[in-house]
Amino acid sequence: MRATAKRLLIISSLFEPNVNHVIRQLDERGIRWFRFNTESFPLLCQGRIHAADQETPYFQLAVDGSVIDSRDISAVWYRRQSEPVLAEGLCDADKGFVRLECLGYLNSLYRCLDHCRWVNPWLCERRASDKTTQLSVARSVGLTIPKTLVTNDPIAVREFMGHCSGRVVFKPIIGMVAGRPPDYSAQLRTSFAGKFSCPPACEEEPTAYDRRVVFTQVLTSDKLDELDALAACPAIFQEYIDKDVELRITIVGDEFFSAAIHSQEHLDTRIDFRRLAFLPKHASLRHTVFDLPVAVRQGLTAMMKELGLRFGCVDMILTPRGDYVFLEVNPAGQWGWIEELTGLPITKAIIELLLAG
Repeated sequence: MRATAKRLLIISSLFEPNVNHVIRQLDERGIRWFRFNTESFPLLCQGRIHAADQETPYFQLAVDGSVIDSRDISAVWYRRQSEPVLAEGLCDADKGFVRLECLGYLNSLYRCLDHCRWVNPWLCERRASDKTTQLSVARSVGLTIPKTLVTNDPIAVREFMGHCSGRVVFKPIIGMVAGRPPDYSAQLRTSFAGKFSCPPACEEEPTAYDRRVVFTQVLTSDKLDELDALAACPAIFQEYIDKDVELRITIVGDEFFSAAIHSQEHLDTRIDFRRLAFLPKHASLRHTVFDLPVAVRQGLTAMMKELGLRFGCVDMILTPRGDYVFLEVNPAGQWGWIEELTGLPITKAIIELLLAG
């Protein structure tokens, strides 16, 4: 019987900003934690999975002189998984092989933690990250969703425009250029200089790369003329929904932290409030605490239960007519700026949820 005090395992990325909010409060409360930045595997850490020593497989993971044993973990915060950084000198075929082997190894690590409380369970999060699955579940529990088409067929889009009275927006299925997480090779080279042979440094900082997202846009007549290029890449098309405000609803277990984002007060954010990041520093976008109706909370609770999520950041629209329209839920969404602008105690709620197990 192991007598080691239990720890919280944080599965994250090296440059994930919201993790630091949680870690500060964990330290203040004297809670033991271990952070595993997934891009550090395999070059900066060594793992051992023991599959035959006892009935349940377990792992030991050594990172920068510290070792974590899966048998000492009581809860897992699955914040975000990044792409592994691979050794330089690999040919393209070998890179693909090594990448898949590393991702497979991480899946095996996670299987060793079935005894733990997960926020969110990793398999549930992967399923829930699919936008069409989210919309289907949301509709099944009684939430209102926009008319939606996911396609690479220009003819289908033109037909869809007719069904939506010509008012359509489009957005990407994943959301990032190249459909992959940022390349942190340059930052890892700086942080761990001399410890491993890193691929050639990327030219961009992670913050710059993160800016290369494709925002939601209105399908205007000039863009309609370019639809034939859609055959090379699918996208999501939805009816345009008029907005009074946009709602950012952070759900932590049974708790709801709802904020109204007054995106219609600024020209640049009327279609997609995420353009807030590109406003001049002196500009601001009003955020206020919002009292979500009971019926909407019940619908979202049912959706989260069906998706198997314990944490999620929901985006909804409140229309000028008072209707609530569900857009999506991000199982690993950001909440730091909401907490800063509204004072909602989201970080504290996350910690309480992790410790509840």
